[in-house]
Amino acid sequence: MQLEHLQGIGLELVAAPACTIGFRREPCSGADAVRAVSEAGEGSDAVRAVSGGQDNEHDAPPPAFLDLPDVVETIGETSCEPELLARLGMTSRQMWAHVGGLDFALRRAEELRRHGASWAEGCAKLELLALGLQVQRSCSGPTKNHVYFPYGGGTDLMEPTIHLINEAAAVGKRFPRVRLHVDAHTGRAAPGGIARACSVHRARVVKRALRLRGVAERRLSSSAWGKQVAQHWSEPDGETAARAEVFFCMDGCEFPPRSAHYSLVANQPSPELGLGLDLEEDRDWGWGL
Repeated sequence: MQLEHLQGIGLELVAAPACTIGFRREPCSGADAVRAVSEAGEGSDAVRAVSGGQDNEHDAPPPAFLDLPDVVETIGETSCEPELLARLGMTSRQMWAHVGGLDFALRRAEELRRHGASWAEGCAKLELLALGLQVQRSCSGPTKNHVYFPYGGGTDLMEPTIHLINEAAAVGKRFPRVRLHVDAHTGRAAPGGIARACSVHRARVVKRALRLRGVAERRLSSSAWGKQVAQHWSEPDGETAARAEVFFCMDGCEFPPRSAHYSLVANQPSPELGLGLDLEEDRDWGWGL
């Protein structure tokens, strides 16, 4: 049953003032309905209204149009907010049977993909969709998921991109199962003998900053690419080339989607788990890094 089917009978799900689900003829968002049900809790009037539950055998049967799978699907289509939908599923076992399934999450993922979120394709859990949306918001600025360093061998985090470190740490705290992976780079003009060593140090600087903000070491990993990836991208070999990129990984999914440049590298470096060993802090890495 689509939203227009509910509208066709002149009724829409609404959040009533007492946190119950009622019906009225004014429009109301699906997110409002989700909030009302999830805040009310199992056994409340709100949950019974949507789930078709009855207090006792003397209660009148629910109206035919309140078929639970159809109502839940309509709410999912109109809100598409994974966190609120998950809260809705927690209100009862019957509700979770519909909201917590793989097919329900895949349908929400397809809706997000149709609206431009290409990363949502194949996400089979509401938790993954919530993570993807959070990463999309955190990396929506001009610096994307990049952390920049001074061009010319610098290993100090540049102030304009410190916000990404803070955002990444916040995502790590909100999603206990997420792993944070750091890919570090130099510019393509970097001397071959020290390019990888410099990128190793940059990756460790980012991981150390995340650790200081509360992300457990066991959830951190990195790859030092040297100038391998920079040789394939088309952007100028300037300040934005001296960077690290932060990715968020869970259940085989990675956010944001990795650029095609990585697949062009023949020999990919082995990842380093944890913080790694400290390198010499004040080493002169040379020009072009």
